Amino acid sequence: MELSLILLTVSLILCETKTTEPGIKGRLTLRGLQYGWQVGLEEIHKQLKTIEIPEVRGSVSVTILGRIDYYVSKLQIKNLDLSSSDISFSSDTGVNVFINKGQIQVSGLLNINSVLFSASSWLELSVQELTLNGTVGITCDDFGHGAVWNAGCSSNAGNVNLRFHGGAGWLFSMFKGAVMGPIHDALHSQICPAFSKAVENMEKVLINLPVTLSVDEAALFDISLLGPPLITEKTFDLLVKGEFDGRFHHWDLPLSPEEIILPDIDSRMLLMAVSEYTANSAGFVHYKTGALKINITDDMVSGDTFKEINILSFPKDQTAL
Repeated sequence: MELSLILLTVSLILCETKTTEPGIKGRLTLRGLQYGWQVGLEEIHKQLKTIEIPEVRGSVSVTILGRIDYYVSKLQIKNLDLSSSDISFSSDTGVNVFINKGQIQVSGLLNINSVLFSASSWLELSVQELTLNGTVGITCDDFGHGAVWNAGCSSNAGNVNLRFHGGAGWLFSMFKGAVMGPIHDALHSQICPAFSKAVENMEKVLINLPVTLSVDEAALFDISLLGPPLITEKTFDLLVKGEFDGRFHHWDLPLSPEEIILPDIDSRMLLMAVSEYTANSAGFVHYKTGALKINITDDMVSGDTFKEINILSFPKDQTAL
């Protein structure tokens, strides 16, 4: 499961309330959130390894050799360690992602040119003490889709070490310090944009998720998000309409959803409650569409059990469960 999938589990805030109470209520606990984060770290690694680091160009003046122009291309992240990281709820906003003491190994091709010579060499850049502190805001739109945004990001590329492989290593070492700074800055400038891109990709997934599911020929199931979630430091409550409706006709239900109270249990990762309102809406819609009507004939009943069935009537619209 990727970052997008982990955060997708936690979706909404600040959207217009469409009804008083939900038919379905779910709760993600801090324990569940942190478990999902650990499961998704490997996929996050894959995403970060695809970051395209821009070329680094510049010039430096070296004793005896004079002015040397250089540029570094084909920069790629080879190794990544984000094991020292954590995720938590941000009250009334969304979730916080924190990475501390991360490590990255980057490779690239260094080319230098001067009036006297030209040369190239592969370099290996190691970054330690990488930090990232980002917040993902969670909301929903007017149609009940989940929505997210980048609510803030700060980062630091940490300590940098540079080594050369192949070519005239002694020559490249002469201006090693001048090259490390620009490479460090280029890497640092891509961390928060990569975080923003991950959030944007998740937003594209959320906006395309259906808010109505097809159940059968008679009914649809509305799973749109109703309103702001209740986000605390320990829990995230998700409110879902959870109402059945006719596929071709809408009926006002003769009942209203009641408040759902979930138990305060921190030892569980995920809690979910489906109300009587959801079940009763299914029965009501199928009754109205005639899906519950059936004619019972003599040949459908065993003669050894019943000789005759006489049904006078059922109370009208008694569809509650």
